Amino acid sequence: MLRNLAPLSTVAILLLVAFLSFEARSTTWATNDSYQDSNTWHSLDSDGLYHMRRLSEYRKADGLPSARDTFLNYPDGAIIPWPPYYTVVADVFVDEDDSTLEMQMGRLPWLFSALTSVLVALAALMIAGRGAALLAGLLHALSYASIHYGGRGVADHHALVSMLNCFILVAFTFASKLGGFSSLRACMLLSLTAGAAAGLMLGVWVGALMYLVPIQLLCLWWLYNYFSRQVALFVSLFHLSALAVLMPAILQSPWIADYPWMVINLSNFHWLWLSLGIVLPIPIWWPGSQVATRKYIRLAVACGAAVTAIIFSFDIPPASHILEGFAWVSRADAFMAGIAESAPLIGDTGGQSTGLLEWIGWTALMLPFAYWWACRDREFATPVLLPWLIALPPLLLQALAQRRFADALSAPMAVIVAVSCVWLLSKTKIKPPSQIVFATVFLLFGQFAGITYSLNGGGSTTMGRWAENLNQLLEVLAPRVSVNYSPDYFTVKSISPYNEVAGAEHDLFEWIAEQEPQPRSVLAAWDFGHTIEWVAKRPSIATNFGSYIGRDSFVDPAKFFMANSHQDAEDILLKRKVQYVVVTSQLPDLIASHAQRVGADVKEYRTIIAGKELQLSAKWFQTIAAQVFNFGDADGVDGPASSIPYLRLVYVSPVLTVVGEQLGSKTSVGRIWEYVPGADVRGVTQSNSAIDVVVEFKFMHDGKKLVANQWSAHVRSDANGVFKVRVPYCSGSNGEAMVTKMTWGDSQGVHVFELSEAQVIHGETVRLK
Repeated sequence: MLRNLAPLSTVAILLLVAFLSFEARSTTWATNDSYQDSNTWHSLDSDGLYHMRRLSEYRKADGLPSARDTFLNYPDGAIIPWPPYYTVVADVFVDEDDSTLEMQMGRLPWLFSALTSVLVALAALMIAGRGAALLAGLLHALSYASIHYGGRGVADHHALVSMLNCFILVAFTFASKLGGFSSLRACMLLSLTAGAAAGLMLGVWVGALMYLVPIQLLCLWWLYNYFSRQVALFVSLFHLSALAVLMPAILQSPWIADYPWMVINLSNFHWLWLSLGIVLPIPIWWPGSQVATRKYIRLAVACGAAVTAIIFSFDIPPASHILEGFAWVSRADAFMAGIAESAPLIGDTGGQSTGLLEWIGWTALMLPFAYWWACRDREFATPVLLPWLIALPPLLLQALAQRRFADALSAPMAVIVAVSCVWLLSKTKIKPPSQIVFATVFLLFGQFAGITYSLNGGGSTTMGRWAENLNQLLEVLAPRVSVNYSPDYFTVKSISPYNEVAGAEHDLFEWIAEQEPQPRSVLAAWDFGHTIEWVAKRPSIATNFGSYIGRDSFVDPAKFFMANSHQDAEDILLKRKVQYVVVTSQLPDLIASHAQRVGADVKEYRTIIAGKELQLSAKWFQTIAAQVFNFGDADGVDGPASSIPYLRLVYVSPVLTVVGEQLGSKTSVGRIWEYVPGADVRGVTQSNSAIDVVVEFKFMHDGKKLVANQWSAHVRSDANGVFKVRVPYCSGSNGEAMVTKMTWGDSQGVHVFELSEAQVIHGETVRLK
């Protein structure tokens, strides 16, 4: 009877793992909690926004997704740092309706990550049975690292890469466990599907080569250890299938022209590397002795090492190109160090990533014991566990260096930890009911960060309802067990980064999208780059791609904001063909990164006093950043200075947010400036007279005045009494701004004048009467 129920219990375990994985990832990264209305659903995942743009553009043309984008590093354009296959995959899952594209793209990693949990459970099932399957599946389902990259609203490619890597490991486990080497049909099926997954994985993200290398080492170990024609066929077909899938993307790669042997972008290196995996096992296809086979493998490895040493010692072309590729990455890293995804999980800056054990779970403490047991006990380190034991160490090292690898790490770690836990329990005399209690406590303790994240973040999901029930239960039990209980321990609210501020920032770019399109770019802080391209539908300058798309693209916005000369700032706007400059309330917080980009000492612009808020120095208030932040008001060395003569304020967010006292305590979430040539206004008065030109304007919201301010210029007439001033505003409407009065004043009084939109837009000369 129990044997008959075994398949049903296995299915039940997989369904439970899938369900909990979906629910844990329901915590939204969108800009609202209602994900039913696609018109108000917006993703905050910056990289995902670019995937949306790329998919939308792909559907307008034939062939593979374009490898270049004129919207990047405008007006020069740039090579897209990602291979094309994630766009192709997304095209399969996302329907043709552009109005729902953003919401659908934001659900893909949710699906891929949940499927990875099921694959993890399947692997543990093959290795140690149903108990290990349930524990491994739940460990992955509740892993904070996996939830972070697979949550609803994330539209990036990392969840798919992690799923494909896990699928390959499962295929290798299946081959070891269920006769993949004894059956020719099974051997071919498993090798071809696993190889196709490997090719697709590299075509989604070239960095996944680091995931593939441990698998290739396992292949080499198999060839050396198992005297089997089937194993050789498996390895060759695996690499052949990977090469066949990846080859179209390699042939399209624009990097080959300048870096033909580059490792970090698709190049000749990748087809050669995979070809070696095809060729190496071929001699083993023919009958021979095990001694001869091992001798051949040793000889092949020695020859490979010797050829590599010669190439690099004598700087033969492939070596120089490979080294140049790594040097290219090093140069880029100097500008990408502040990117959150590149933050390490250990070291001085590890805390900004919320900590090592929160990301990968406290169950990681079992790993040293697992590898110790693997070295001592062959009953534990079985061939079916070997793929996971080999894959985990390099993934762990990569995750410690950059947190983006923690998602891929979570799958093999869940398998190894679960199998270790079950194996340890099998060596004890603990009875099954007690084992279940132990495993439950182990799970809750090990993945506490992921569990609390899901409970606190899923107010409208099953997890949220469970959190409500837990609150009620704790409220009843706390007095009886003398425990201090806070009624909001489980807050049952979305911990999405969305709030009114995030929504207002999104509205800035929606406003730009509503304006008449022009072949001009939008300048903003780099983390808004992909928002500009997708939401505003405009070219960008700096993006999350950093200096990968050109060093100047990452530096120029910082140069603009840190400039203390109107002319220097305008030169950048002209060079980049900028139409709009977007400024948010976060701008003063970017002083350190902007100073680093331009090689300035941040201490000259701010000071941090212990126990007090950040203090901005007088030098910062003389920068362009301060002027565009303060609605155009400028502080010169000797007092108020002229406003910027080529930028007009065209949109102000009606949402206010808190800032430092130096900045007024409260300010608008964001504002948009438009670059215009400005009218060349000229007049005549008394010689050597001081002239003040003032433009008064206001913004309305819901029929009420939102804010009123003025633009001003201070000039002097020459010996003939002639003066000229450049005015960026016209009379009447300037975007959302309404100019109420334009005056110029001298010692004889104040005079009213007017300018038209055409005069401002075309830089016409206007002579005052």
